[in-house]
Amino acid sequence: MGKRIVRNQKKSYLPLEIVFFLSFLTGIVLANILVAKGGNQYDIVNSYFLQQLKQTKINRADYLFYVLEIRLPVILGILILGMTSLYAVVHYFFASWVGLSFGFLMVTSIMNLGLEKLPFIFMSMFPHDVLYLVVYLSIMKIQWEYHRGGTKRRIWEWITLWAILAMTFLIGILMEVYISPEICRKL
Repeated sequence: MGKRIVRNQKKSYLPLEIVFFLSFLTGIVLANILVAKGGNQYDIVNSYFLQQLKQTKINRADYLFYVLEIRLPVILGILILGMTSLYAVVHYFFASWVGLSFGFLMVTSIMNLGLEKLPFIFMSMFPHDVLYLVVYLSIMKIQWEYHRGGTKRRIWEWITLWAILAMTFLIGILMEVYISPEICRKL
């Protein structure tokens, strides 16, 4: 009486989390192989850069346009291609790329700075990457629901939802330009 029947639906794809972590592990292995073969040429985050960051004055306007130039094409590509029939490919590719690059970054950073600087490495990605992650996961959820005939919304709900995501993304960009460099300098 009142029992809910739950149907087990077999999924024919790997969940994005598994794809992300497999790519993360691949990035770790790739970084170890490349650093072992080519020496220390993959200095993504090195001591010299960090010393220069302390002494250099950043032109915020130029840096803002640089960040916009990097972030906008990616998010617009995900938005546009995610509304096509290629939505799953787009999200799997993006999760793979983020996992691979994150694993590579972690290994090369630890090799260059040492394990004791791991908190610094994570703080250099905070707070802007948290907001980018919220925006991406929200877009992914909306697009998967849309393609699977999920939630129907009124036009005002769609406008409000996209405005909130755009504002969150913009706040993330502003934090990356104005707050994150100061956090890195102080650490």
